[in-house]
Amino acid sequence: FLTRSIWKVTLVGGDEVFVFRKVIDNIGAISTNALQTINLSDNRSATIFTDEQKRVLMFNGATVTDIGNIIQPSLDGLNEARLQFSVATFDRKNYILCATTSSASVNDICYAFQTEIGEWTKWSQIDANAIAQIKETDKKIKTYFGNHKSFVYWMDDPDQKNDVEGQTGVIDSVGVTNTTT
Repeated sequence: FLTRSIWKVTLVGGDEVFVFRKVIDNIGAISTNALQTINLSDNRSATIFTDEQKRVLMFNGATVTDIGNIIQPSLDGLNEARLQFSVATFDRKNYILCATTSSASVNDICYAFQTEIGEWTKWSQIDANAIAQIKETDKKIKTYFGNHKSFVYWMDDPDQKNDVEGQTGVIDSVGVTNTTT
């Protein structure tokens, strides 16, 4: 994947004899850190990437499909100058892309594409400038992300869901108390 083209490299003989063939012209990946190979439910592989026109595309080896067209108005609000700093991971179900909105100077929004059903989710306040799948000593694979302040977080920590001011559990109502003096 180059910025404006996709190439196929084939080993044709010997130790280092390769043939390079351009597969797609005028479409490419703006950020190598947001390029992810995914496994689809029918055992095929595909690569998801973001191009310089703020589109999220999927390449199956032959054709390119615009999978971000349903959220394109939101993608249009991304900071074009910072697209090269977008990052992504694939957690075996979701392609998670983190990028920068137009008014920010760091990645401040994440989009998750659920590959089995083709639906998108948007998360804010996740300032991920690095994101990865990490296999821990207990063999569980977890999603971690790091931010520009050098902090690293476990993204799907079940103990941190719905926490507000130290309270845990499900929030079922919110109230405001006004006092006058």
